[in-house]
Amino acid sequence: NTNFTLTPVQSYTVKGNVTGIPGNWARRRAAVSMISASGISMEAPIVDTDLEGRFTFLSVPPGSYQIVASGPGPVVVMGNEAPVPDIKLRQGSVRVEVASTDISDVTVPLKDVATVDGKVLADRETGATPACYSAAKLTLQPVDPMPASRLFNATLTSTGAFTLRDVPAARYRIVVKGFEGSCFLREIQMEGKKTPDRIVTVDGPVNFVLVVSAGSGKLTGTVTAPNEQSPTSGLVILVPVDGETSEVRTTPFDTKGQFNLEQIPPGRYRLLATQRISSNDYLDPLCWQENEAPEIEMKQGSSITKDLKLTK
Repeated sequence: NTNFTLTPVQSYTVKGNVTGIPGNWARRRAAVSMISASGISMEAPIVDTDLEGRFTFLSVPPGSYQIVASGPGPVVVMGNEAPVPDIKLRQGSVRVEVASTDISDVTVPLKDVATVDGKVLADRETGATPACYSAAKLTLQPVDPMPASRLFNATLTSTGAFTLRDVPAARYRIVVKGFEGSCFLREIQMEGKKTPDRIVTVDGPVNFVLVVSAGSGKLTGTVTAPNEQSPTSGLVILVPVDGETSEVRTTPFDTKGQFNLEQIPPGRYRLLATQRISSNDYLDPLCWQENEAPEIEMKQGSSITKDLKLTK
């Protein structure tokens, strides 16, 4: 038998105010969620604001949270819920850290959903052409937790243009899949400036440019178990370490331990082979050190072969 001892955890009260609730909302309230930002799966409490926009969460344990407010909510008509006609969604969110005291000054500003426009430019000096992205698709992935897991997808037009409508105010990571040949997404520009980590903040209409280059690299190799036997299954993880690309890549290896990764942008990477991914530890440099994760430098158009040992 296993015995467990439950230790009481101190909890706190979090209060705040939602601003930007329009006067033409029938309910004059916003729904507010408090979502754990620590990666731990737990039910997110939801409360409604009062008519002044105030909200309160009780019995909140210490941790990092994303507070997300949105509206308008449905209108109750003859006992049934109905959507609010001709009024667009508004949303806002802030990160809070609950540590050792109550919090009473959280402000969440609501903003209209926005249209995101952009276009793709081919860097012809590297050999890229419009054919590189003719079948590509773009996705906006929320960086911070949201009440509902949503992805915003767009297909590129023949001229490389794209539009996403009704995108709630939040931070998003831009992911593009489906490039042809050796093409890859080199950088993302907003107002002529490169965006760090390929993350954009949407808090109004946004327009950005995706620059596509040719000359990505290829990685192959073989994974062996500690006993020098071929592992039955698992994944190879490619983790960028130089900040030029934020995309972590994974690929399965076969029953002989062989793996293949293509369309790798130039840059420095760490490699790990594991049977399963159960946490984000592979992003931690301490994990690289403990598992002797080798580092590779992928140069433009290069092909690298690297054999790996299966981690514990």
